[in-house]
Amino acid sequence: MTAHCLFFFHPLGHDLYPQMLALASENWRDRGWTVHVVSADWIPRHPVNPLLENATANSPSACSSKAFERLCFLRWGGISAYMDHHSIPWAFAGDFDIVNLSFSPDLAASTFNAIGPSMLGGGALLLDQLSARILPAALLASEPSAQAPPQLFLPSGHSSDLLCLNFLANHSPPLLFRPSPPLVQSYVPAFASPDFSPDFPLVHAHGFNQPYDRLAAMRYVLNPGATSIRP
Repeated sequence: MTAHCLFFFHPLGHDLYPQMLALASENWRDRGWTVHVVSADWIPRHPVNPLLENATANSPSACSSKAFERLCFLRWGGISAYMDHHSIPWAFAGDFDIVNLSFSPDLAASTFNAIGPSMLGGGALLLDQLSARILPAALLASEPSAQAPPQLFLPSGHSSDLLCLNFLANHSPPLLFRPSPPLVQSYVPAFASPDFSPDFPLVHAHGFNQPYDRLAAMRYVLNPGATSIRP
């Protein structure tokens, strides 16, 4: 069976994002995956999109681009619509700064409906349900109050689609589960961790949360002996 990996991409953001996407696409193809790039054109094709757009209009964001942060919520409906249109039964979807060290299609087959930082595995129906279930979480995150679960926010007050996904994973066991051991290691070079562990099949190369640092971090994870952390 073909193993599918989906990256949502929109040119909104740093001019090095296309290079990061190209590097991620090549990396995942080399590991045996069929890579798809899903554009924002697919977002309106999902029926929950207007509701999510309203829900995320006022969500607190620590990003300089609020439009980019809203796209992170809306992308899941677009990914679901893309999978449905192309009859893709199952896929891993997520951020394109996820480096694949050893996550083979065979390993993926044992992690059905799994969630990890910035990466989600499941079928089109799961993502369709997810797009609907993330809506109430997004609504709670858009208007922080005593009723909003604290898990939806960072200490800064920032909320995101990934925080909502983590919340769903912890409170919707039939929908999502966390793989054990974890699939993804977060890697922030020279900031939070001195290096990454090759024992993890996937590495989320954050850099300093800046696009150019993430590109360099991706290159470093792929070939630590041949490149420096900084570009």
